[in-house]
Amino acid sequence: MKGKFSKATWIFLISTTIFSSLVFIIGGSLMNFIMLAPGLGAVMATALTNRKWSDFGWKFPLRYVILAWLLPIFYAALAYMVIWLTGIGDVPNPLFIERAKMTIGLETNSTAEVITIAFIYITHFMIIPAVIFALGEELGWRGLLFPELSKSFSFLNSAIISSLFWAIWHLPAMLLDNYGVGETPFPFRFIMFLLLVVFTGIMMSWIWLKSKSVLAVAIFHASHNVVIQMFFDRITLDKEYTNYFKGEFGIALVVSTFIFMLLLLKFGNHFFKDRI
Repeated sequence: MKGKFSKATWIFLISTTIFSSLVFIIGGSLMNFIMLAPGLGAVMATALTNRKWSDFGWKFPLRYVILAWLLPIFYAALAYMVIWLTGIGDVPNPLFIERAKMTIGLETNSTAEVITIAFIYITHFMIIPAVIFALGEELGWRGLLFPELSKSFSFLNSAIISSLFWAIWHLPAMLLDNYGVGETPFPFRFIMFLLLVVFTGIMMSWIWLKSKSVLAVAIFHASHNVVIQMFFDRITLDKEYTNYFKGEFGIALVVSTFIFMLLLLKFGNHFFKDRI
């Protein structure tokens, strides 16, 4: 029925809320597995309804996987290039260089070489464990919620609604834990994060609908996390107003993801045969 949530949607939302709440109540090291809660909710919803396990989308279409891996790298690079070129933040952060040399075991004194190797290491190898945790989320948000909403709502509305739930799900971690803690006011951080989540959520929903692959969107999610949190954030040396622009709670990524979202929606079908 148009405009109505399906049974699977309600079970998913309730189950995810329960699983996430239990993680927060128990706390401790269990918080490391909070990203698995939406996946557990999706499994519960599938088990209790007539959804098929294949509905999650287990394909591995190479061109969509490559697109999912590269998109976050490109929109993050655009955002941070603006930050560096305008002087809002400096690059490189000497602490990042030293830690990268220690972590990877580099003996070179060439800063450019360290940065290049660190970038390759993070985007090619650190993404592997990140995909596992990202899959825990994406089984829920794009593997179940988005396709279930698509039965009653348009593509764009389904993508926005699922992304809003995704953003709200992060709110307890921002209020009760240290997720997103920074020097900027909380309302500013949450609004920036909300917009970022909606814009990236629309891109991931587009990729899922085109590819029918939850693995592709998990790779997108993981690529976003590692390239921003482990590379661009850490290589940037903060100045007075840097925190208003960098990271998942700053303006720069909101603008760059909005640009790439528009480009994907406008030109994506030209490069990828199947249409939404």
